[in-house]
Amino acid sequence: MTLDARHWTQEFAAKIHAQSALHAEMQALVKGLELAYTHNLFPIIMKADTQVLATYIKKGTATMTHTNILYDCRFLMTTMGGTPINHIYREMNSVTHKLADIAANLDDDMIGKSLFWDTPPISVNPMLDKDILEIASFRSISLMLSAI
Repeated sequence: MTLDARHWTQEFAAKIHAQSALHAEMQALVKGLELAYTHNLFPIIMKADTQVLATYIKKGTATMTHTNILYDCRFLMTTMGGTPINHIYREMNSVTHKLADIAANLDDDMIGKSLFWDTPPISVNPMLDKDILEIASFRSISLMLSAI
């Protein structure tokens, strides 16, 4: 949870069991919403680098596996004044992914427990610096070329 790249509020990471990448993203979203609500950190703007997640939250329906988490997210978002969610590219979410990597490497006895940082961990500082300086990241894409 950051106000912007220059104002670190608090970040968290947790080791979880997830059935898919989407399931993990949804669990992270509901945990973030719960923390924001508990600590009165709203209004907030949510950004997700998973287009499917942003679409589910805005207007879609989820599979049976994800229905309860989807409803929890929507309930919390409504409770906090209709918190919007926007899609961003993965390159704009590098700090979040670095924190997720930290959580993924925790011992299994940490499953279900959250880590909190009031100041950025040293390993995310280069990414924060790029955000502050508005340095662009580049995306590699594959091109399929065919002769006509």
